[in-house]
Amino acid sequence: MKFGQKIPWLIFVTASIGLVLAVISIYLHLQLEFGLSEGPSFCAISETINCELVYQSKWASLFGIPLGAYGIPFYIFIIFCGFFSKKSSNFSKIGLILSALSCLVSVFLYLISQFKIGSLCIICLGMYLVHFILFGFFVHIVKKSGSLKSENLPSKNIAIAVFVSLLSFGVFAYFPPKIAQARFDGMIDQVIQVVTDDWEAAKKEKIELILDKGAFGDYSIGTQGAPVQIVEYVDYECPFCRELFFDLKQIISEFGSNKVQVVLKNYPLDKSCNKSVPARMHDHACYAAHIARCAGEQGQFWEFASILFALPEMEEESSVTKVRSSIKREAENLGLDYLALTECLSAKRQLEIIKTDIKIADELQLQATPSVWINGKKIALVSPETLRAVIKRILK
Repeated sequence: MKFGQKIPWLIFVTASIGLVLAVISIYLHLQLEFGLSEGPSFCAISETINCELVYQSKWASLFGIPLGAYGIPFYIFIIFCGFFSKKSSNFSKIGLILSALSCLVSVFLYLISQFKIGSLCIICLGMYLVHFILFGFFVHIVKKSGSLKSENLPSKNIAIAVFVSLLSFGVFAYFPPKIAQARFDGMIDQVIQVVTDDWEAAKKEKIELILDKGAFGDYSIGTQGAPVQIVEYVDYECPFCRELFFDLKQIISEFGSNKVQVVLKNYPLDKSCNKSVPARMHDHACYAAHIARCAGEQGQFWEFASILFALPEMEEESSVTKVRSSIKREAENLGLDYLALTECLSAKRQLEIIKTDIKIADELQLQATPSVWINGKKIALVSPETLRAVIKRILK
């Protein structure tokens, strides 16, 4: 069999590899999204080669669907293009166009991983390689056909290819998340029990808190000396921190401020003030933490922190100029003295407190945000459900 005759089968094998990688990608994505993983995945190799960081970023899904699910219909349609190219050269041209587009998307996503997320995913890199190989095969087919003139596409063949591809997308976009959700729902009570037991058995750690120095100490909500003290390390740009901030407010409301005290400390994943961060991650986190504490000098820390945690620009990969302009607007809307804020930022007196938070967190071997200690014991899995369970156990 000549090489040209082997190409449809080579396309089939290559695209099938892409299919397998796409399925693995969906699986890992959903494992992380629903907290079903039992430890680091095989592709979490280092800070710079870590699929978990990639799958947890906002770039890992489109319209709430994992990107891997979009790869399924692509690979299936490409397989049809490879086999049907013998009947119509237009199928090879469609394959060429689609594979070329996939290469462009691959380059775009690689750049996002490298320069926005700061980590690469080996599963994704495998799919990118598949795309370039497929492109090479279709270039060979089109060149060998020696014809660029249009032909009528066999309607039956195109209908089959489109139907199977769209059906596969529907299946992989709909069912895996539903299965993961069902598995999570079935495990939630068991997980809460394990997390609560692990918290109770954990060693108590000493966390240095300064609760009596006003704007130059740690900010807290609730009664000092309450039976439940929650210490949370946050990053204003971290999506989970943004959700948990408002969850904790609700929890205080449920149990009472005389029962629960929440202390907020900073761990911005931003190299500009946190030298423990190995790669570029959150460009606005240090500034947000700094200006929130500066707002505290005007007695508005919690009000401004609430605004920052809800600010859309902090989640949109916006430019520094846009984010700071939005923060300035919100500060003025809150009635803060912006000249005083600017003076505070320039003086960097509050930045030193943030750096102290970072130093303490590093001593505690903090690895992610949000990280939470309840009565000096770290809780392994942070969620509203696990927090409520631990609080109930303490108060019973």
